[in-house]
Amino acid sequence: MIFKLFLYNTYFLVFIIGIIGNILVCWVVFRHPSMRSVTNIFISNLALSDILLCLFAVPFTPLYLLTYKEWIFGPIFCRLVPFVQGMSVYISVLTLMSIAIERYMVIIYPFKKHLNIIHSVIIIIIIWLLAFILTLPYGIFIDLIPVPQTTTSTSATKLSPSRHQQQQQQQTQYQYLMYHQNDHFYNETISSSSTTTTKSTLIITDDEQQQQQRSIETLKNLLQNLHKRKWYCDEVWPNDQLRLLFGLMTTIMQFVIPFCIITFCYTKVFLRLWYRMHNRLGLRNYSSQRQWLEKKRARRTNMMLIFMVVIFVISWLPLNTYNLMEDFYIPIAYWKHSRALFMTFHLIAMSSTCYNPFLYTWLNDNFRKEFYTIFTSIMHRLQWFLYRKRQKTTNQNNRINNDDNDNNNNNNAIDINRGDITTGVGRNMVWKQSTFGGGCVGGSNSGRLVPKDNLELQESLFITSLQNGILASHIIHNNGQLIN
Repeated sequence: MIFKLFLYNTYFLVFIIGIIGNILVCWVVFRHPSMRSVTNIFISNLALSDILLCLFAVPFTPLYLLTYKEWIFGPIFCRLVPFVQGMSVYISVLTLMSIAIERYMVIIYPFKKHLNIIHSVIIIIIIWLLAFILTLPYGIFIDLIPVPQTTTSTSATKLSPSRHQQQQQQQTQYQYLMYHQNDHFYNETISSSSTTTTKSTLIITDDEQQQQQRSIETLKNLLQNLHKRKWYCDEVWPNDQLRLLFGLMTTIMQFVIPFCIITFCYTKVFLRLWYRMHNRLGLRNYSSQRQWLEKKRARRTNMMLIFMVVIFVISWLPLNTYNLMEDFYIPIAYWKHSRALFMTFHLIAMSSTCYNPFLYTWLNDNFRKEFYTIFTSIMHRLQWFLYRKRQKTTNQNNRINNDDNDNNNNNNAIDINRGDITTGVGRNMVWKQSTFGGGCVGGSNSGRLVPKDNLELQESLFITSLQNGILASHIIHNNGQLIN
């Protein structure tokens, strides 16, 4: 129970952090043209694949294996959810491989023509098409399978050969029952049985008639209980050889080949940067210092990319190894703790969707500045929302307490300063409601008219005051009495 509660809470945190963090990454890249470099375009594509994983993998898996222990989301999602999961993994690893190759070309061959934004977009389109093609068999050979009456649950995502044969038999029984569920066939069976019973009363004995009736009742009960059975969503391959071949191909394409390419590229990049840095370490003029700073910045960028690859491998290697063991080692599917082991590995894999935004924040100056700007803007707008809500509540209470003095409400003022309460115009920022529905905002004794219903301008002035260190906190009545 404690372990299950831990999994639920961790999955929830992964979902929230993964969605918010990766959306912010995409927002920063596409909102600011200065951030649209080739590497950042690839990083935003990686964030988009993580968002897909958070939407299709994080919620469904714990509900399927922990809560209901059966598939309750229908046949469409049975095919869609695993297909999107596999496609997202391919997009992630192929994007990481593209980033590594791009960094390799920039560092090792600095004088050659490099990729531009258009090239990166074309590569991303190719990545998505390739991921779709490579995952398509997984979306085809997966279906709803009736839960065997002698077993309680399923704990893995791939089938062992014995489970495969068992599920083929169950699917055959399911198709047979669905065929017998046809109304015409069912009515024909009932009518023919009744006719035979009527016409052959003198021939069929009572025992044979009762046995025939029991067979009909058994068929009716099977059809009635068909929709009450539990189902699980799993792979159903035509034969074991095709299933094993696909599993081996997936491992090679998702991990072995990309890992070898990424390791080669970043090893060469690291050695080249290390060689350049040590050769220029003795130079002390300004130009060399500037070049050294540029190399240091490049090294930090490459360290960020290396951390991304390492985290991806650590996150996905356990789950991939588990799937391979289940394909080639039958008893793991029947181990008592196989479900707990699978859920642990799956959670580790899903947690990779949370790591990338933190890497961008700590190791990339541009992302860190943009994230800080976004969070500051969100906090200011939240303060403005709370301020408007408090102001609205205060005005409502004021109208209730002063029903006889409604006309005097036009003299209310909002004083925005550094903590001083004032009723005059000569402070940092004052807005005084006037009889013609406007206001006066200014420093000294001058200002500009602010329409009373222009909330956007009021919000802008409010946020500006927060950025300047001025706190908007007091609402003053015309006689100087604090009413908020």
